[in-house]
Amino acid sequence: MSRVPLGVAAGAVVLLAACTVNPVTGKSQLDLLGEAQELELGRQLYPGFVQESLGPLGDEGVQAAVCRAVRREGEAGILRSLLAVSLVVQGRREEAVRQAGTGARLAPGAFLAQFIAGQLLLDPDPAASLAVLDRAETVLPGIARVAYLRGQALERLRRPRDAADAYRTAMERDPQGEVGAAAAKGLEALGARGGGG
Repeated sequence: MSRVPLGVAAGAVVLLAACTVNPVTGKSQLDLLGEAQELELGRQLYPGFVQESLGPLGDEGVQAAVCRAVRREGEAGILRSLLAVSLVVQGRREEAVRQAGTGARLAPGAFLAQFIAGQLLLDPDPAASLAVLDRAETVLPGIARVAYLRGQALERLRRPRDAADAYRTAMERDPQGEVGAAAAKGLEALGARGGGG
């Protein structure tokens, strides 16, 4: 049995996707998934999404397919976000940050776009990271990693009490898991510095 290369499959998905009018910008844009499908996909894929995606998205064929799709449809927010992940794999972080920011701006109601941008913007721009993570929380509430990343952004913004609250929320959402443990360490470090109030 022959297998279809991942890049060809990604290109086929792009070709089959429908264009819709973005209610925020009023412009036509590529819409790969309906809102309900995107929310369900986010719920299914969230745990480890970025880490699990890095391998396949680092493939040059997939990278090329995503680049072609983004060039064809300049306002494809989700595609720009996926391109950002692919660029990180290739060590092109500065370009990845730009693409993630654009993806988040073009797809304000897309959890994955906001989540990816929140992670990539954390170091260069914690305020922008916090803004997109807040949108991610609105689109798909209750994700422990979003609360944890919010804590990191707030800590970088020198808002230790808010950071502590975000870390506590992450711990409540994932009391026995990896994210909850990381949040507990963040909260402990804040307390050691006198900011965990």
